[in-house]
Amino acid sequence: MNIRIAIIGLLSTVLILNTAIAQKAKVKSVEFKELERPEGAEPDTDLALLKKELKEYDAAGRMVTYLLHTTNPGGQLVKTSEIKKIYEDKLLKIEERSKFDEMGDMILTEKIYFADDKLTDKIEFTDFLKDANTQYTKQYSYDNNTGKIHKITLYNNKGKKSGDEVWKYNREGEEVKYSKWETMPDGSKYQETKTTEYNKKDGTLAKSVRTVKEAGDNLEEVTIFERNKIKEQFKYKNGELISEFGGKNAKFDPSKARVLVDFGNSGSGGFGMWANEDEYDQNGNKVKTTQTVDGVVTQVTTYSYDDRNNLTTVKKVNFEEGKETTTEEERQEFDANNNMLRKAVYNNGVLISEKKYDYQYH
Repeated sequence: MNIRIAIIGLLSTVLILNTAIAQKAKVKSVEFKELERPEGAEPDTDLALLKKELKEYDAAGRMVTYLLHTTNPGGQLVKTSEIKKIYEDKLLKIEERSKFDEMGDMILTEKIYFADDKLTDKIEFTDFLKDANTQYTKQYSYDNNTGKIHKITLYNNKGKKSGDEVWKYNREGEEVKYSKWETMPDGSKYQETKTTEYNKKDGTLAKSVRTVKEAGDNLEEVTIFERNKIKEQFKYKNGELISEFGGKNAKFDPSKARVLVDFGNSGSGGFGMWANEDEYDQNGNKVKTTQTVDGVVTQVTTYSYDDRNNLTTVKKVNFEEGKETTTEEERQEFDANNNMLRKAVYNNGVLISEKKYDYQYH
């Protein structure tokens, strides 16, 4: 048996690679369910369903439908989001998105039209929180030099312009100015501008100023950068300073730019020397890891595989003073195409969480 010994640092992590070969069949759909044992529940209590996902694919392997359900604070499983995609001549042309609140009520719908599979041409949307009775349209245009968005124009359902957003860039393609205005459903007007400055010497961020006019208030946010990180930030409301960050306490300290770790040893009151001994089978799969501290076994991990080298079981047994204390086990099941069907986690033999996958093939 091939035995490899690796001395590792304190609290190092063993990365386990699944050697399963790629699937052979094309997936038509996959349904995913995530279950977990409620906190404080008895060992024989059924797991609670926390999340459910459904993905559907066309014959070319492209996802055409995505549906997500999650559990709300009341324990109800409700629809959270939905996505549908329409392709023409191998290009994505339309994407429909819907979002829902904790009760499953719709809060946003979007219909995105693509110009060339990547660039958005326009978006038709209804924001139910802002105005449930109006479908708006965003029309996109792009900067010829950078390919980035230059302008987004907003129209209401009567075709009247009700806002726009404009970006300006420097020669390096970096954003230097952004401006936005929008007429709200109640007739009020929202205005926003942001300017960004860069250091001429090295091109790093130097300063940004963002101003917002809304509901009769003038808000301003001034940010000073150093090494592309925020050094100081000041926020004003109607000319009065309301928030301050950084200043004299924001100096760069090279001594804090790295972390020093002292692993210690048995003679200095530290944690001692850690070691892992890994064992492999004839296929090169890891089958056992024995962890020791100063020669004393603290954990033994065993690995099992199916006849296609899919990792099916990882079991960790922890020891203290030579006695077994706790066990953690993860089990995985695969179908004939090497797609995972189930992943279950056990603590001391009790099932605490489970993930299930249901595949349909073309």
